[in-house]
Amino acid sequence: MIPNADTLIGRILRWPLRLIPRNVIMTVLRGPMKGARWITGSTNHGVWLGTYEPEMLAVFAGEIKPDTVVYDVGANVGVYSVLAGMYGATLVAFEPNPRECSFLRSHATMNVGEFRIVAAAVGATVGHARFSGSGSTGR
Repeated sequence: MIPNADTLIGRILRWPLRLIPRNVIMTVLRGPMKGARWITGSTNHGVWLGTYEPEMLAVFAGEIKPDTVVYDVGANVGVYSVLAGMYGATLVAFEPNPRECSFLRSHATMNVGEFRIVAAAVGATVGHARFSGSGSTGR
């Protein structure tokens, strides 16, 4: 496990990753998504390094069967959506943030072909609301 990014050793270990340009397509190195293609700068480098939520991704992958239907609400850039698609699930992904939705589409196309992407939020009421992308995890 890589030390937390807030520690000195964590910052030192992550420093070389800053040299990798954004929008480079990398191959996921390990874990359930091994071999998938991933765009740098879409989210943290842990996804393509195979260190992002390894236990959760392994459990999730173990539950996916070809006849599984997955609704990914708040799909972000598509980590769980792509994994579900790679394991043969029928998928509907919801993502309201235009930046994240664009990466989601790209990751889907590169790894599993097309799946249904709804560029909208999911909530308890019907209507329109303002959306702020300030919480984006892109780096």
